[in-house]
Amino acid sequence: MPERLASLVHDLNRELSLPDLASALPWSETQLRDSLELLKLPADLNEQLERQVRSRASQAPIPVSVVMLPREHALFEQALARAAEELGEGARRGELWAHISRSYLGQATGGNTEGPFVEVEREPAVGDRAGTEADAPSSEAELVILRPLGER
Repeated sequence: MPERLASLVHDLNRELSLPDLASALPWSETQLRDSLELLKLPADLNEQLERQVRSRASQAPIPVSVVMLPREHALFEQALARAAEELGEGARRGELWAHISRSYLGQATGGNTEGPFVEVEREPAVGDRAGTEADAPSSEAELVILRPLGER
């Protein structure tokens, strides 16, 4: 719609001055002048802007929220610290997390990347008696092992 108004103002401005148009129309002379400035923009400006937005959106950070229990958080922070040692100072937390994920998936070493990697096995902490009380988890920390489905 602004482009149509600009075109109309341009056509009318051939016959009438901007002050005359401003007195006859519900826009000020400044608004009419600004409208005419739209005609100086590239014709494909919208397409250029859309391409730019798509390009930037593909590179935009994706916020991730994770809720962890204290023992999980401690392990996570240890893994991040080790990844930071490997990647060097200045690596972002997202880069560290991606490095940990690639290592787990075997992509960092070119290993097997078949998945999905969703099986979680909880093993009793050292000192627990296996096979007692239906293998109920102890009050001590558990060791959590993630393995590809079907792997034992």
